[in-house]
Amino acid sequence: MSGFAALFIAASIHPVMMNTEKSPQGVCKFKVSQRSSPPRVVGPQEVVDRVVPLTQDDSPVEILRADFGDTIFELAGERFYFADGYTVKVKNRSDRPVLGLQLIVHVRSRDGSAGLGTSWNGELSPGQIATVRSQMGQAYGDAPGDDVEILFGIESVQFRDCEYSPSRGLSLLR
Repeated sequence: MSGFAALFIAASIHPVMMNTEKSPQGVCKFKVSQRSSPPRVVGPQEVVDRVVPLTQDDSPVEILRADFGDTIFELAGERFYFADGYTVKVKNRSDRPVLGLQLIVHVRSRDGSAGLGTSWNGELSPGQIATVRSQMGQAYGDAPGDDVEILFGIESVQFRDCEYSPSRGLSLLR
């Protein structure tokens, strides 16, 4: 597993849907089963209250549970600090074996956001469940008015012949 960081700014009044297929058109084909239910989120209450799972109905992999128990989140003087320490249980809901995936976590405020993520590599057969652990990354930034959300979801999924990036439905800050 390896960690990575990304910068992402969300400034939309309406939900945003993005979908990227990183392969020749039509190569990354798969069918998905019905989603189980929204992911269960556990951890410190000050983190859980801010967590917002991304809407990803087209994702071949779904997040079943996210445990932010080892996460450090501090908010003071209109600044935030986030050190990830999460474990995520995922399930392959596609009809094809998955060979890897990337998770993304964005700490978002009205002034922008800072992103963290982690990768998992290995074969995940259709219907199979795996546990992914983060690699202690850090994010910090401005948080005017205490408006901070922690968004999480699937960044991309690798199949044998292609890589698929699910849509990421985002909403306004609560």
